[in-house]
Amino acid sequence: MQAWREFAVRSLKRPAVVMGLLAALLATQILPLWTPTPDGAGYLSIARSMAHGGPVTNMGSPKLHYPPGYPLLISPAFWFGDRPFLLLALVQWLFAVAIMLGVYRWARQWFPGSELWITALVMSNVSLWIHARTTISEMPFMALLIWTAIALDRLAAAPTARSATVWSLVGATAIAALGMIRPVGILIVTGYALVVFLQARGGRISWRRAVGTTFVLGAPAAVAIAALIAYEARTAAEYGTRGDPTYLHEFKAADLPLAVQLLEGLRVRVAEVGRLLLPGMNKSYAKPYQWVNVNTLIYTPFFVAIAWAWWQIAVAGGSTLWLMVPCYLALYIAYPSDQGTRYLLPLLPVLAVCLWWFVWQASRRRVQVLAGFVAAHLLVTIAYSSHSTVRLARLGHEWQAVDAFAEIMRRDPRPVACWNAPYGIRELTMVASDHWCGEVHGPETAVPDEVDWLVAEADAPSCDGFVERAREGDLKLLGRVAHVAHARAKTLR
Repeated sequence: MQAWREFAVRSLKRPAVVMGLLAALLATQILPLWTPTPDGAGYLSIARSMAHGGPVTNMGSPKLHYPPGYPLLISPAFWFGDRPFLLLALVQWLFAVAIMLGVYRWARQWFPGSELWITALVMSNVSLWIHARTTISEMPFMALLIWTAIALDRLAAAPTARSATVWSLVGATAIAALGMIRPVGILIVTGYALVVFLQARGGRISWRRAVGTTFVLGAPAAVAIAALIAYEARTAAEYGTRGDPTYLHEFKAADLPLAVQLLEGLRVRVAEVGRLLLPGMNKSYAKPYQWVNVNTLIYTPFFVAIAWAWWQIAVAGGSTLWLMVPCYLALYIAYPSDQGTRYLLPLLPVLAVCLWWFVWQASRRRVQVLAGFVAAHLLVTIAYSSHSTVRLARLGHEWQAVDAFAEIMRRDPRPVACWNAPYGIRELTMVASDHWCGEVHGPETAVPDEVDWLVAEADAPSCDGFVERAREGDLKLLGRVAHVAHARAKTLR
C-alpha cells in the first residue's frame, strides 16, 4: 500500500497524468443527450439554418437575439444530421479541453508551481460540467477568452515593434471573435489597457505604444458589436420581438430605481462567487432582493475574502485576465439577471486562483485543504452529472411524441405553448418544430388569446376552448376549438 501511495503521489505531480484524468472524466459527458434550455434551442436553430445554407434565422425569425459566433462554430455538425447531439457533445468536450490547456498555460506563467492545483480547481467545478454538456456559448467563450488573455500578455511583454505588431493583429482578431460569441468579451481590452497603462507609467513602454495597441485591439470588435446591435434593432423593428429588442434594453428594469437594481446586482454576484467556489453550494441561493438569508450570510464574508485575495495579487502586477475583472464584474452588477452561475463562470480561473492563494496564505495544511476542495468538487460534480444523465435519458423518450406533434403543427402553423408541461418539453418542442413555444403555468393562468396549440401531459385536465388533437406517450396536443373546426371544414371542402 505504501508503494502504491507513493506511486499515486508521484503520478499526480505530472501534468500529463492530471490533465489526462480530468479530460477522461469530462469525456463521460459525451452522450447522445440534449440538455434543454431556451437559449440552447435558439442556438441550435441558428446553427441549423447556417448549415442548410440560410437564410439565417432563429425559430424562423430573422431576429437572431443571440450572437452568431457560437452557432457558426457548431453549424458543421448539422451536415451530419438534424439533431447531431453526440457530435455536439464531442465538440463541447473539445472546447472544455481547450479551456483546461489554456488555464494550465496561463497559471504556469503567472503562478508557477501551483498550475496543477489551479487547473484542477477549475476543471472539477460542477458549473463548468453543467455548461460543458449544454449547447450554449460558455465553453467556446471561456476557451477563447483564456487563450486571448495569453496572447495579450505576450503583446504586453513584446520586446520589439515587430513582435508587438504581430501580437496586436492576433489579439484584435481573437477579441473580435470573442465579441461575436458574447459581446462582453470586448471587456478583455480593459484588462490589457490597465496592464500597459501601468507599464507606461513606470516607463517600461511608451505611451504611444500603450494607446496605439489598445486602440488596435478594441476597434475591430467594437465595430462588429455595434453592427450586431444595429442589426438586432432593425430586425426587431421589422419583424417584432418577444421581449426587449436587444440586450442593451435589458440593463435598466423599468419598475425599479437604479440604486435598488445595482444593490440586487451586487447581491446576485456575491452569491454567484460562493456558488462557484464552495463545493455543494451551486444550487443554494436566496430569493430575489433577500439579503437576510443563511446563504447570503455565508457568501458575503466569503466574497470579501476572495476580493481581498484578488487585490493582493493585483497590486503585485496582474495579467490581462486578472485586471479585466473589475469592469467585467461591474457590468454584471449593472445587469442583475440571475442565470445561476453562468455569467461569472468565465472568471472561474481567476476565482480559483483567489481561492488557492487564500488557502496558501491562511493554512499550514495547504496541500490537504486544496486536495479536499478538489475532491469535494469532484464528488459533487460526478453525483450531479449522474443524476442529470438519468433525467435527460428519461426526457429523451419524449422526442417521438414531440416529433408527431410538430408534424401536425407544421401543416397548420399557429402559435404554440406548453401548458403545465413537464421539464424540458417546451425546449424539445422548439427544437422539433423550429418555432418559438411559449409556456403557461398554473391551473388558474389563462391561455393567451394568440395561442392556438397547447402541449400538455396526457393526464392533464381539459382546458376551456381547446380539444385534443393527438396523443403520444405521456403527452397530448390540444387545439383551439375555433381553429380546429375551421381546419376540418377546409379539409372537407
